[in-house]
Amino acid sequence: MKYARIDQYTAVEVVSQDPATLFHPAVAAMFIVVPDEVVAGSTVDGDGVWSPPVPVPEVPVPERSVLMRELSPAEFILLFSATELIAIKSSTNPAVNIYWDMIYEKDRIKTINVQNPLLDQILGLFASENLIAPERHAEIKAAGTELAKQV
Repeated sequence: MKYARIDQYTAVEVVSQDPATLFHPAVAAMFIVVPDEVVAGSTVDGDGVWSPPVPVPEVPVPERSVLMRELSPAEFILLFSATELIAIKSSTNPAVNIYWDMIYEKDRIKTINVQNPLLDQILGLFASENLIAPERHAEIKAAGTELAKQV
């Protein structure tokens, strides 16, 4: 014989012994006799028919991400070659100038997150304007990521 404490049609606590021998009388009075197949989580409908608990799907635990710091603008700028820096600084494209000024000018951006999608857009713009070689986009991003992992 089993006993269960029911809360909102759900068995929240199930015991095999007489609740009066386990709990304070006020708590023991909350238990009712239930069929042997009832377990915690089982539900009862208005007609007294019990259903097993609904299985909770196992949620995969995401792999722990690598702790990464943000780069200073100086660290980021050093990822570029002198030729690339001259090309970027000499660009007449207003978008290039706006992005570069945000990075290069003092007190604009304090840190650069290499995982930020905007960084991909900026590097893509630099590559599309032939200010950096297309393969340098990935190289700069990878070098920045490696540098950022040095916590």
